Amino acid sequence: MLIGENAAQLSNMIGSGNVNAAAMPFIDDVVRNNQAVFPGAEGMKKLQMLKDYGRRERRVLNRIWTEVKVR
Repeated sequence: MLIGENAAQLSNMIGSGNVNAAAMPFIDDVVRNNQAVFPGAEGMKKLQMLKDYGRRERRVLNRIWTEVKVR
């Protein structure tokens, strides 16, 4: 995955992004121009970092999700 062409093959195959800048020239236009996969400068400003929940929050979320699945 460190070689740009290899990383690009994976992106082209599954339609996802990757962090290897050397892959960009090898990624198909359809994938490269997809704003959901590679957001532009304006889209990057709107992104948020996901919060890592603590043990207590994860237990509560798991209980809620289990309750949803059961019903």
